[in-house]
Amino acid sequence: LVTPKLFRAAGERILLCLIDPAERAPQASDELGENLQRLYHEGVDGIVFADADGVIRAANEAFLNLTDASGIAAVRGRSIADYLVRGQVDLRVLLDNVKRTGQIRLYATRLTTDFSGQIAVELSASWLNDRPNPVLVLVIRDASRAETLRRANGGMPDEGSRSVMELVGSSTLKDIVAETTDVIEKMCIETALELTRNNRVAAADMLGLSRQSLYVKLRKYGILNRDGE
Repeated sequence: LVTPKLFRAAGERILLCLIDPAERAPQASDELGENLQRLYHEGVDGIVFADADGVIRAANEAFLNLTDASGIAAVRGRSIADYLVRGQVDLRVLLDNVKRTGQIRLYATRLTTDFSGQIAVELSASWLNDRPNPVLVLVIRDASRAETLRRANGGMPDEGSRSVMELVGSSTLKDIVAETTDVIEKMCIETALELTRNNRVAAADMLGLSRQSLYVKLRKYGILNRDGE
């Protein structure tokens, strides 16, 4: 603290500055930082920090539990693709979209564990590019319980099921199955193309199809012609 004081001495004006070497007041606690740190270490959702190529730099205890990893040393330096059931396909979709839009919400996939197990998860991703070395942040939520509940409630008719039920009596079972299969198949193909930004090779990998089979289905549903090919 500096306190200036002006006075006269021998006919001259003199400025005297009093410097108070008092100790600094204790800094206010960084409450947000502390809360975020506790969330990272104690939260129930997996949190992963990776570089621009998807290589893991840090991961919390919840992620280690999801993947059955023995410790942070077992995952650091590995690609996040090693823990995604579709491997590089999932990673490519995540990176392409998060770099383009800055974030991804509720990307459904499955994690593979160190003991060859699988678990349904939902991923949310953020792209922190306000620094020389951008960072990919993943928040990974265990969705296995929700998946189990959906299966348990499979007998409850939703809107899609009611639409199918309305066809009963006006079409044969064979026709109903064929019609609904085509609708679902087309929706899956369009979703895969959207996620991969029209990358046909990646979409085929995601759907478990050969490239030739995918092109046949694209022609069947008019998607290939719609893209001007």
